[in-house]
Order: sequence, then structure tokens, then C-alpha cells
Amino acid sequence: MGAGGQNKIIVLEADRIRRDTLKSLLAEGGHLTYSFDDEKNCLDNLLAISPDLVVARSFSNQEGDRFVNSLKWMNADLPLLLISDDLSLNEFVEAAGFTKIGILKENFDTFEFRQEISRLLNDENLIDPPNGFKSPLIVGKSPAMVKIRQMIPALGQFQDPVYIQGEPGCGKELVATAIHSLSKNGDCPFVRVSGETISCERAPGGFEDPASPWVFTGAGQNGIFGTHGGGTLFIDEVGSLPPAFQSWLLLMLDGLERNGFPESGPLPNTRVIASSSIELADVMGRGEFRQDLYHRLSVFKIEIPPLRKRPGDIQPLVDFFVDKFCLSLGRSPFDLAGSTKAVLQNYGWPGNVRELERMVKRVVILGADDAVIEKLCLTSDGSDDCPLVGFGEDFFIPADIDFTDNAAGEFKYFSLKRIARQYTRQIERRAIQKAITTARGNRKKAARLLQISYKSLLNKIKAYDLS
Repeated sequence: MGAGGQNKIIVLEADRIRRDTLKSLLAEGGHLTYSFDDEKNCLDNLLAISPDLVVARSFSNQEGDRFVNSLKWMNADLPLLLISDDLSLNEFVEAAGFTKIGILKENFDTFEFRQEISRLLNDENLIDPPNGFKSPLIVGKSPAMVKIRQMIPALGQFQDPVYIQGEPGCGKELVATAIHSLSKNGDCPFVRVSGETISCERAPGGFEDPASPWVFTGAGQNGIFGTHGGGTLFIDEVGSLPPAFQSWLLLMLDGLERNGFPESGPLPNTRVIASSSIELADVMGRGEFRQDLYHRLSVFKIEIPPLRKRPGDIQPLVDFFVDKFCLSLGRSPFDLAGSTKAVLQNYGWPGNVRELERMVKRVVILGADDAVIEKLCLTSDGSDDCPLVGFGEDFFIPADIDFTDNAAGEFKYFSLKRIARQYTRQIERRAIQKAITTARGNRKKAARLLQISYKSLLNKIKAYDLS
């Protein structure tokens, strides 16, 4: 609050007349106002002002989603009043599951405005996340991510296990954290362990049983599953758990007495969230994962699609990460060049959201233009950090070889080596075409993108009749 107990309210409005009208209405209510005409200036000054409320009436270039994401990342508890007839913005806010947000139509009357201001400032009918833990921001407008966000509050009301399936880097731990934060035990610990490293750990002295819960939590009886404990155990790559730990986990989930647990039945204030980047059905098929444990863990199952299957989420994520890193560095948020955005949009992102976040961070720190992107690509060591070498989900389609009965006579002369050679030629031809297109016809640049010499490229163009 400001001096004299006044509430500090920021007004974001591009139109000067409407901005002055809002300021007058707030001043009549005894509030101290600060006004801005664009989103970037508003975010730049948000932390310094530390307002009690933000009122935003219009957005430039449809920047509403980006502004709301950035504001809520900076301060999830900051109330926000949006004045807009934009149905897409209203749908975004509803789907995102943000708390402390009010929405008014453009033709609001004075009474409605004052009533909404009072409601937001006094936390009337607003639901806060549990004390001690804030729900992380899940950015994305794709139907899959909207559905997941809608599921999370309901899952938080139960203690049943949750199983999350998705490729590495797609956000499994983020979703698990969000479920925990909205749970009844959201103020208890969130403990992450990796099934891939469990077999390398050893219980402390006095605990000879390799399946002791101490190994999971490092806290024994006073830990997350101890007599006085509670919280969420997040087991990443649960498919890699050794058999002994699988047995212990099944017994624990069934509430059986083991290793000093107090009594049979569900343990109070505890839940298990498991995740895997591989299909557990495949692991079960090999006899390496218990089927009964899978069914026990997957009471609720969430499947997170890879980023390449939800391209509509790429630009919102890029904007969010740009703002996040700019604000963290004390810089003013900015927009990437259109050509840079196009490169990021068209990349396949094999490392998913984690890879995108790393790339945007590098661009923010080193500079946001095509030259920087290309330099990062050319100096890449071949890892998935380079955005110009990605070709998307269906680039590596198997070669079109006819294995039907009609081709049996021809196929009998094929060798595996010949099939591999034909496949390689087709993929190489498509890669060269893609690189030339990406380089806008500049063959020298295409050669650099493909990491081959210019002479080699010319020879291949001639061999594949691409001239």
C-alpha cells in the first residue's frame, strides 16, 4: 500500500482518454494510481511499484496472453482486472486456471467497476493456493495443455497416485509440481527421486533392506513417509526402478505395514506421482516392470505430447521465456525478429520445452537476431541445441520401398546393405533440399548448416539432380 493506507493500482491502457477515465474512477475510491500505455513499460516497473492491483484495458498487437503470463510469473498473487471483449483472451485466462483475475466487458458501468475492484483487493471469493507453495505456470494454448491444466485442480483434491507419460523435457515435473501445489498437502515437502539412480544408492547404516524408504527420502521415520511426515514423492523414470523397490512401492501404496510404517491403510498426507519417458507397457512386456504396480500408479494418467505435436505452443513459450529471462536480468522485454521466430517455430525440438528454454536463454543473453541463431548453430557440437538442423517430426520417414507380394521378385535381390543405402540417399536428398530452403537458396550457407564443405554440397546437388 501507499502512504496513508492507499492501495497502489497500476492502470495499463493505450488510449489516453480511457486511461484518464480509469485513473479518475480509482482516485475517487481513494486509490493511488500509476499508469502505462504499453505492456513492456508496465512490466519493467512492476517490481519497483509493488502494486496491490493491476487494471488492464487494452493490449497492443494481441499481446494479452503474453502480458498475463509474464505478470503471473512475476507475482502469482497479484490481482489483475482485465477489461476486454476479446473472447480469446477470456478463454485463455479461464483455461490457464489463474487465480485472482477478474474480467469486465468494455461497456462496464461505474458500479460494476468499483465492485470488481473491491472484490479483487479484498480477496473476496478468490481461491489461493496452499500456503508455502505456489503453483508453477504452465504455458500453452494447445488443446492438450488446456486439458491438462483443467485436470490439475481436480487431481489436487485427491491423494491417489498420478502417472505422467511424456518425452524428456516436455514438462512432466512441472505438471507434478502443479498437482502438488494445489493438493491438501501442498505445504508439505515435494521430494523428487530418479528411478534411474535408485539402484546406485545405499541405505545408511542400520538399514540393511535395499528397499528401505530411507533410500527414497533420505529422512527415514521423520521423512516424507515417516510417522510424522507427509508430502508428495515424485518418482521420475519409474520404469527404471529395480524389482525390490517396485515391490516396496506397491506395498506402500497398498498401505501394508512395512519398515516401521505405523498401521495398515493409506498413509496420511502422502501421495505418489510417477513419470516415465518410455511406454511402461513396453517395459512390462519385457518382464521388467510389475503390471500390478502400473495399474496402482495409473489411477490417474496424464499424457503430455511432445512439443513438435503442439506447434501452437511454441510462440507463447518463446514469448514467455524471453520475458522471464529479460525480467530476471533486469532488462526490458523485447520481441525477437520475425525470421528468428520462424526458425524457432519450424524446428523439430527433439529436446522439447527444456531445449526451447535453453535456446531462448542463450538468445536473450547473447542477442536476438538471425546472426546469433546461425552462429549458435555453426558452433554447435552436434547436440540438440542447434535450431537450424531440426527437420520436424516426420522428416525421417522410412524410404518408400515396396515390400508387397507384387514386388517379391524384385525384393529377393535386395540386401540389407542395399536397403540402408537407398534409405540414406533419400534422407540425404531431402536434408539438402531442406537446408537450401532454410538458407533461402544460398548454397554456401546451406553447406555450413549441413556441416559439409561447399564442394561436397555441389557434388551432391549434381548427384541427386537438385540443380
